[in-house]
Amino acid sequence: MIGVVAWRTLSRTAKVALLSAYLSASAAWSATALAKSSICPLPARFFGVLSCADCIGIRQRIDLLPNSKFAQTVERLREGDSQQDELSYGIWWISADGGTLTLDAGSDANGQDVRSVWRLSDARTLRMLVDERGDSIASNLDFEVRRVDSLPAARFGQPPEFQAPLANTRWVPRRIAGRSVTATARQQEQWIVLDQRTRRVTGLAGCCEITGIYDVGLRTLRIRGLVPIRRTCPDLEGEAAFLKVLHRTWGYRVAGRRLELLDRRDAVLADLEERNQ
Repeated sequence: MIGVVAWRTLSRTAKVALLSAYLSASAAWSATALAKSSICPLPARFFGVLSCADCIGIRQRIDLLPNSKFAQTVERLREGDSQQDELSYGIWWISADGGTLTLDAGSDANGQDVRSVWRLSDARTLRMLVDERGDSIASNLDFEVRRVDSLPAARFGQPPEFQAPLANTRWVPRRIAGRSVTATARQQEQWIVLDQRTRRVTGLAGCCEITGIYDVGLRTLRIRGLVPIRRTCPDLEGEAAFLKVLHRTWGYRVAGRRLELLDRRDAVLADLEERNQ
């Protein structure tokens, strides 16, 4: 990065050359980012009947909305009228390499993650995967849904009304860098709180208390100046992982009681849940 003084000393020709190089690089990065985001335009509607071991088939419909929210219906088709309908809402994102789509519907009554992962076979086809590592279901049967723009807008009713605010909420990590987080008897629960009035962030990284400042936009979030207050810690690795995520955060998504911290390419760094009580 060229400082203000150095910039002023450059000739007009040098300035033009630098600006041209910058714009070319920006255009190339944008083109790459757009190429990776193959699900366009939005909203996008996908439909298919997946294979089922104990039923005739599983009818799936997925509606991806522009605000990173999704609605999904699942119907297990059986003989007669014994169909079982399931409806879920949540947030969706595409992996940094543009290869997979994740649907995150929060957690169930037992605290288990309710999410599914799909491979973007092409711009109009999604194939269900076993997990977020990209492993496909080992089968020749049909586990794909295909984009059908002719489908009418689905009437899903109203999703849960509660939406935890980003600020003034106690956020506790459930997953960091794809790994589940559990507090042990020797380690206190990790958490952060963003104070809307002072624009300060406080929390517990594991064994050390943390304090810093943050800047937030419509979908951007930067946490800066973190100062840890050290104490004896039996899990330095878990503490370091949480601090690393906070330093790398560039954006966020909130859906219900779940918060996703994102890097500069919108890849998920950590998954947290609201736990004010």
